[in-house]
Amino acid sequence: MRNSGKIYRMEWPYSVEDLANAAAELVRVNKMASCYIRPIALRGYGDIGVHGLSVPIEVYMACWEWGRYLGPEAIENGVDVCISSWNRMAPNTLPSMAKAAANYMNSQLIHMEAATNGYTEGIALDTNGFVSEGSGGKHLRRDGRSTNHSAYRIERPFRASRGIP
Repeated sequence: MRNSGKIYRMEWPYSVEDLANAAAELVRVNKMASCYIRPIALRGYGDIGVHGLSVPIEVYMACWEWGRYLGPEAIENGVDVCISSWNRMAPNTLPSMAKAAANYMNSQLIHMEAATNGYTEGIALDTNGFVSEGSGGKHLRRDGRSTNHSAYRIERPFRASRGIP
């Protein structure tokens, strides 16, 4: 989160330790045994234009119960996936390596296309045709081993079934 903030020139009002303590307190106060924590940092009130350097940085955190992303049966049975017609954006268009709200729109398009076509998950290729990520993350497996998410080139058309847990 802090590295993503640096990319967007965000000066942090809190230390890593402050954020970790806040996350732990959030879980404790909400009595969560298992949950998803979503920290959000944004440019707050101030200039409405595109020059946001003078706008204060605000940080919020939310948490809620959330099981395995693809469901508990995905580990045993795998899931049906497809190669999306949407590509992962090139890193020189938006900083795709940053955890930023705008980047999640790309993942939403990939996931909505997969779901509309009857798949559990969509896989994005980068602009060079290499596997980039699933719409929910970059965790791929091949032959029972975790792989580098950009290690494989897949030519369209491609239809995978039960290939990625």
